[in-house]
Amino acid sequence: VALPWHVEQRLHPRWHHWFLDFIESGSQIPNRDFHPRSLFLSMAHWSRLNAPLTAKILERVWTIQPYFLVLFVTGLLLLLGFLFQALSTRTLFLTEPLTLPVVLTTGFNAMVLHLALIFAFQILVGRLFGWLGLLSAAFMTGLGIGAFFTSSLLKHRLNMSNRTDRVIPDSSVFNQVKKIFIYSDLVILFFSFGLLFLIPVIGPLILPLLSPIIIRVLFFPLVLVSGIFSGAQFPIAYALQSKSHKSVQKPVDSGFIYGADLCGGCIGGILGGVILLPILGFSGTGIVLGMVKLSSLFLFIFAGSLFAGKLRTGG
Repeated sequence: VALPWHVEQRLHPRWHHWFLDFIESGSQIPNRDFHPRSLFLSMAHWSRLNAPLTAKILERVWTIQPYFLVLFVTGLLLLLGFLFQALSTRTLFLTEPLTLPVVLTTGFNAMVLHLALIFAFQILVGRLFGWLGLLSAAFMTGLGIGAFFTSSLLKHRLNMSNRTDRVIPDSSVFNQVKKIFIYSDLVILFFSFGLLFLIPVIGPLILPLLSPIIIRVLFFPLVLVSGIFSGAQFPIAYALQSKSHKSVQKPVDSGFIYGADLCGGCIGGILGGVILLPILGFSGTGIVLGMVKLSSLFLFIFAGSLFAGKLRTGG
């Protein structure tokens, strides 16, 4: 076994021979497991040695049924989304469209999908740490491209409505922006759900056909597109909040939207990388993302219909 010089020289001879004996009987077949339970079990093992409280939590999570995990994650994200919406509107009633729960679930979706692509990169072609910075840069670039595209798309329409309020009713503008928002969420839903189901199927099939460097390069369009779809929703959410508030609190609107997005991404980074992908695998995590987005989108459409009716009646 060839070890890098800086690793080989740091191993005590006794540990060096132990390591060589340990891996001598190991399999030479690459690990293509898209259900990496061993990652979770390894974290639980090391936590038992160094962090007993964390180990107890992980052991408890291991015994939870998958369907309960799906319901728990969905309920947690919707609850936090409602909290952001209540703080933004300063009311617990459905007086405005539930934009922030959708934004929060989009942040969650984006982070979990990004982690899934990173996992898939390592599973299929390896050498992740040499490419991790470039993959993250591609994702951030996609976020910027998506936000720029939808900002340009909405700018002319909203500016025209502000100049000619008597010609274009607020309810008409609101409904148009709401449709764009719903379409963007549906694109995110189907893209993430389909990608997490297709990668475990297509990935092993293309390995014998393409060289590792080509497969590594092909990951960049996937990461870029996932960032574009996620970043495209932020300006639309801001437009909805601005139209629904009808008051001078635009910095407050953007702050709550950005906070909801970051909160969802933080939860996605923790739950996605530690629990969902290792325990449920790619396909199970795809179901979680689908359930989360469907639930938040259904609530948005329901509350948005109520608010649109309020705009039409002038309430």
